[in-house]
Amino acid sequence: MKALRLSAKLRFSILAIILFATGCEPSKTAAVSPSEGIPTNAILVGDQLYMVPIGKNNTGCQMYRAFSPNHAVVAAIFYKGVDGKFVIDKGKSDCK
Repeated sequence: MKALRLSAKLRFSILAIILFATGCEPSKTAAVSPSEGIPTNAILVGDQLYMVPIGKNNTGCQMYRAFSPNHAVVAAIFYKGVDGKFVIDKGKSDCK
């Protein structure tokens, strides 16, 4: 009995189809309604993205953390920039 020989392109195409078919399932994570779980002092900055004040550092600069009820966020300390946007670099913030 002869073994079935497939070209490298055909093998790659079959593998790609299998990976795309199994990797495109819808997310099964539960969505949290916008009114649930959002801290009362949170500042809306984007689609389900908030900045939450977490206190002041040793020089008195207000620090923030990112929060989203449905999405992953960066685990970093943010500062409010001069233009009102939130930045990670304290040197670009409105607090010196």
